[in-house]
Amino acid sequence: MRIPSPVHKGATPVLVAGDANDDRATDLALYDSPWDPPLLFTGGARAAGGLSKEPERLPEGENVVFGDFDGDGRQDVAVGRSFVNSYDEDDTPHRRGQVSVRYGKDPNKWATMEGGDFKEGFGTRLAAADFNGDGCDDLAVQLTKKKEEGDARIEVLRGGSEHGLGSEPWRATKRSVPGDDGASDGQLFDTHDWDGDGRAELALFGGDRWWITDGTERDEASFPLTPSKNQGS
Repeated sequence: MRIPSPVHKGATPVLVAGDANDDRATDLALYDSPWDPPLLFTGGARAAGGLSKEPERLPEGENVVFGDFDGDGRQDVAVGRSFVNSYDEDDTPHRRGQVSVRYGKDPNKWATMEGGDFKEGFGTRLAAADFNGDGCDDLAVQLTKKKEEGDARIEVLRGGSEHGLGSEPWRATKRSVPGDDGASDGQLFDTHDWDGDGRAELALFGGDRWWITDGTERDEASFPLTPSKNQGS
């Protein structure tokens, strides 16, 4: 099955798989930019490829993740909208970024949380994972004032409460390395339980350096992109 791209010509859309309606069929979210609302193609359709022909338009935003934030066994959907312009020469609106969440138990309602300060870019990147090992996903949210610059920090919103995600940051982390044009901060790259302890870690990348951190001030690992010849593996 071939689905024509629903985003504008020249776009490089990102695809994210998950189960947004608890029917055990994989759904597909597609997003490209802050100006094109993310689209959700539901799975389980009686069509070639199994995806719905007409997508659902999600709230405006620049990224989408799936995770079980309230611990009810059903996947929830989170959409980040930072309001930071993709081109640094354009001014960012004087407002806070936001994350909109739709919980599987209430599929017709979106809950929206604002974060950070005005023009601080809360929501530029998202990642869902269980950082404290309680069996419920938490949400890592990146804040970046300018997308082409290296200013970034990551805040983690705790999942697992009766109402889902908490609106106040539970953990915050920032990593920086000096550079010729100033410090470069590590940006959110991925999440995974690399050490197998039942709690996920954050992978950050910036200034030709990698960090694997538990989301606090302690690094699990830190290394340059290109290790020196005399450095052990």
